[in-house]
Amino acid sequence: MKQSIKERVHALRMTFHPNSIKAFIIPSTDPHLSEYVAPHWMSREWISGFTGSAGTAVILMDKAGLWTDSRYFLQATKELEGSGITLYKEMLPETPSITEFLCQHLKPGESVSIDGKMFSVQQVEQMKEELAAHQLQVDIFGDPLSSIWKDRPAMPDSPAFIYDIKYAGKSCEEKISAIRTELKKKGVYALFISALDEIAWTLNLRGNDVHCNPVIVSYLLITQDEVTYFISPEKVTAEVETYLKERQIGIQKYDEVETYLNSFPGKNILIDPRKTNYSIYSSINPQCSILRGESPVALLKAIRNEQEVAGIHAAMQRDGVALVKFLKWLEESVSTGKETELSIDKKLHEFRAAQLLYMGESFDTIAGYKEHGAIVHYSATPESDVTLQPRGFLLLDSGAQYLDGTTDITRTIALGELTEEEKTEIKADIKAGLEGLAGQIPGLLSIQSSNSDQEEGNDNIAVDYQGDPIDIGFNIDFLSDVLSNLKNDKVKIALSGPQGSALITMPESNDFKYVLMPMRL
Repeated sequence: MKQSIKERVHALRMTFHPNSIKAFIIPSTDPHLSEYVAPHWMSREWISGFTGSAGTAVILMDKAGLWTDSRYFLQATKELEGSGITLYKEMLPETPSITEFLCQHLKPGESVSIDGKMFSVQQVEQMKEELAAHQLQVDIFGDPLSSIWKDRPAMPDSPAFIYDIKYAGKSCEEKISAIRTELKKKGVYALFISALDEIAWTLNLRGNDVHCNPVIVSYLLITQDEVTYFISPEKVTAEVETYLKERQIGIQKYDEVETYLNSFPGKNILIDPRKTNYSIYSSINPQCSILRGESPVALLKAIRNEQEVAGIHAAMQRDGVALVKFLKWLEESVSTGKETELSIDKKLHEFRAAQLLYMGESFDTIAGYKEHGAIVHYSATPESDVTLQPRGFLLLDSGAQYLDGTTDITRTIALGELTEEEKTEIKADIKAGLEGLAGQIPGLLSIQSSNSDQEEGNDNIAVDYQGDPIDIGFNIDFLSDVLSNLKNDKVKIALSGPQGSALITMPESNDFKYVLMPMRL
């Protein structure tokens, strides 16, 4: 029989007594401090029932709370109902931080327990400092859920696969060489990498360990002399094993990483305190000097090579084809009254899956009709699913993983006739968005007409512009005269400054030239 949330919280509290635990904190992450995690590490979701991607549960003997951000206020309120867990809305003035909450409810000398694998070095050190001010300690306890979560999903065991250089653009050897060059510049002997995306990029390996994320649960140690890859043996196929051996990359078991680091003979090792869990940090040989800083992989990975750029463009084009086909289908199908939020999600998947190099969604599709479109990170369920009608708005936020690139596309779609209120709202949203961009990006032309003899108004147009932001005024009659003589849809305006003349030409006509003098604003 499935346990209720109250029963799960009670089972956790029963582990407190023999271990003198007064409070236990359960975040949403995994040992790699990922935002999205494999089911094995969905401990916060299991203990609280809250399914959002971000949140932290705090369990005391007589009370419990869950902290999450504004994306999930509505969702958390609904999912925590009847659980006995109080919702604490982050970033609101009246909401205490987790450490403030603990200081209010614990006595001096008591301890707060955590699993050291689930918190970064930086988080633990900050927590220790804040709690110490109130004479509270942090106890690195381990994972108490290992004994009470009876049907816990197994560790991810999907096999790794090689990411072809025709998509990666650079070989694994080239990337490791570049990393070592950066380490040498800083006098660093070894680099330990926990972040799954950085490991996948470095080794040109991919996997299916995390939903919508093509990564492999693993660790990587790069020194000036060797490379050691920590990964569960069942994930290493014969092909991957050969690939790693040919590149002189040693293989160690994933769960032996702390033992390995405990006897690591290197003179120093670089870790990122924001991306390395505290247990890993604590296991490093005391004789080895620990250097703190950002991994050079983060910057190297951010600079796309030519092949990666080309791949992104190609992926966007194929994804665009899928989206256009979907929109045509949607326009034809919505009037039937048979399509729902869930059914169009499935149909969009079908159009994307038909494209070359498709690997899956880059995140779960958000398809919110009417009121559902206003719910942040809404996800349709059989209970919430509604039928689409040829009226109102549909919010569609979706994306796909292709071998050569990743997409993320958001569209607000009018399914039919709009009410005057809806028209007003969408115009206001567009205007606010464009006004927010005005003066920030050079590719936005903001037009304002204030001539009392002509129709007044304003508009914003995306343009191809090179240069600094500029404010310039023209006589509306003279400008109208120029525009009335244009013979095609494209016009080029060359400006020398707010007080200089404007040369107006048509790119496809060498005979058309018009000089327009500015007005004083």
